[in-house]
Amino acid sequence: MRGYIRQDSAYRMRPKFLIEEIAGVPFLVLCCGKTDGRWRTRQLRRALHYMAEQGTRQAIMPTQLAPLCREMGIQSISEAPLRLALAEPILERFCVQNGLDIHRSAVRVRAYEADYAVQRLAILLASKARYVELQVSTGAEELGDWLRREYGLSAGNCGRNPVMQICCGTIGDEDIPTLWFGKNCEKYQQVCYQLPPLWQEWTGADPQLLSVLFDEGKLPVEEVGIKSVESNA
Repeated sequence: MRGYIRQDSAYRMRPKFLIEEIAGVPFLVLCCGKTDGRWRTRQLRRALHYMAEQGTRQAIMPTQLAPLCREMGIQSISEAPLRLALAEPILERFCVQNGLDIHRSAVRVRAYEADYAVQRLAILLASKARYVELQVSTGAEELGDWLRREYGLSAGNCGRNPVMQICCGTIGDEDIPTLWFGKNCEKYQQVCYQLPPLWQEWTGADPQLLSVLFDEGKLPVEEVGIKSVESNA
């Protein structure tokens, strides 16, 4: 069972647990207050240790609690699968926000290897961008050959400077508009999601909760819109 850590600065009681179901998915919920002293920190450590003993290895959590949770063997929820599933509307919103016309321009893809995510993004760009430059450390040649066979796209920028880059698990080294996917994407960029009223009521559009519900097959991506894509820098 996944965990859900709710921290409220007004909460003054000892940490407590309850079982809660959201959209048909059960969570072990930990309610706690601020960790503003050794005593409260020790209480939270004990609670997190108990959560880990119950088999919880992933939890929705406030960003500031992530280091302490990792010490206890509990990882935060990654948005990477949800963002990849919503790559097209995320790309479209990003281009609108930044005034980019990629249909006539070059887009750079940066990654360590041509994994599943990079292939998905390259396929998307094959139908959206005029040129696709692959800066991929491993598998770029094979991916380029496959794109040419399947989509008629010759990877490269044809001497044009890219108007944006998509980074997938690696950091870009050029000051141009950058869209993040893959590992730690939420560290660099915040995506604000738009949902129908009922889903909004259930989830509050919390990205980690949406990611869990998507992973569990409860949240159809057709129900999710993109309000904005903002850099965390």
